[in-house]
Amino acid sequence: MKKYIFAVTALLILITFPSFSGDKSKLLIGKWKITDIDLGKPIPEGSKDLVKTMFDEMKKTGYLDFREDGSFETSMSDELEKGTWTLNKEGTLLMLKETGKEKIDSIMIDGLSAHKMMLVYRDVDSKFTLTLGK
Repeated sequence: MKKYIFAVTALLILITFPSFSGDKSKLLIGKWKITDIDLGKPIPEGSKDLVKTMFDEMKKTGYLDFREDGSFETSMSDELEKGTWTLNKEGTLLMLKETGKEKIDSIMIDGLSAHKMMLVYRDVDSKFTLTLGK
């Protein structure tokens, strides 16, 4: 269960660092709410209720706010994080750098429109997809 929580948290952190890249960066600007979370694999039977409760709370209160100045703010599970973001020139890779941290996290953008965004985080043995809406 802790692995799932960590993975979702890592995915959300990845979503918190801004900059600009062509027209797609303009689509990214704004406040996004989580609409769906897909862990990419089945949730163990004994953890389903806890994971559902956690995901429901994240969908109700969590957000990612990307600003024109290349900064971002995210709130997940009552934890506020800030940093900077950039996009590659193709607009397919979002790089996030949390304030006070050296590491830059990268997350794939699997889809981006004016009202919907799909972010994919790949780990060594897993893939998580976060769907967001404006």
